[in-house]
Amino acid sequence: MTTNDFITYLSEAKKALNILRPIAMEIKKYEIKVQKINFILDPRFDLNSSVEKKSGNTYLQAKVYWPNKDGKNVRSLTISLGNMINYPLGKKHPDTIAEVKKEIQNILIKKFGNVI
Repeated sequence: MTTNDFITYLSEAKKALNILRPIAMEIKKYEIKVQKINFILDPRFDLNSSVEKKSGNTYLQAKVYWPNKDGKNVRSLTISLGNMINYPLGKKHPDTIAEVKKEIQNILIKKFGNVI
């Protein structure tokens, strides 16, 4: 390969890259949208309980994670789910987790549905 051939090859590769770069960026946008839809269908969250000092009541909270514009999971909101009395089975019981998941899904649809 001569120097001219190599320069021609690099020039053509650069043109191809300029064509492919916007396509790759669009694909990445759709990947993030699919990831967000997946997060609504199967939200990522942690359940914590906290005690209010004045009343002494224990409340259930959910820390919900959401993909940012780069697709990385970040905590997007903390939801107070009410008094632990409303969750007699405890925060680790499958029924409690299923109930909380449905509530989080509804909140995520309201909060992020227009982003998708």
